[in-house]
Amino acid sequence: MVDIHSHILTDLDDGAKVFEVTTNLIDVAVRGGVTNIICTPHFLPDEQDLEEFLKLRQVSFDKTEKYILENNIPLKIHLGLEISFNPSLIEMIDGLKNIDSKIMVKNLCLAESRYMLLELPNTTFPIWAEQYFFELQLRGIIPVIAHIERYEWSMSEKEQLCKWAESGVIFQANASLLDFAHTSKHNKTIKK
Repeated sequence: MVDIHSHILTDLDDGAKVFEVTTNLIDVAVRGGVTNIICTPHFLPDEQDLEEFLKLRQVSFDKTEKYILENNIPLKIHLGLEISFNPSLIEMIDGLKNIDSKIMVKNLCLAESRYMLLELPNTTFPIWAEQYFFELQLRGIIPVIAHIERYEWSMSEKEQLCKWAESGVIFQANASLLDFAHTSKHNKTIKK
């Protein structure tokens, strides 16, 4: 099993605050059957310097990977980001072509693929998102919407979500959604 959205890297966001939490999360993942984890710390394009953030991510990733290898843990980790999606992201991506740097668009995607994990605004439906999904797709990027079940507007915008899916946007859901669906179904069965 592959976990494509994980905050196991230490000292980067609201995920693992200390390395002991990282090692505990790794243990739980392996016991749960996870064989690959894409490490996706939050990146805020309007607030953080990309080059500096990627350096910090690499340091934390290297430390985590070293621990996995030294302890013969049957797990492979990969680099990724969960990017706060807003219109400035397109400008940042286009700007990467113009700077003398090793930063490439693949560094913003999941495991150097074309899939980009995006976090949308929680409370307000982003009416501008469709245009910017299209802009990403024109640049060869496949948008992946993070934890679709968390957005307050998601249930009231089902038609729009279907339209996005038809255009090639992918939705990621947390495992807790599956657990909730299973529990809800089970509870309905019991009550009958």
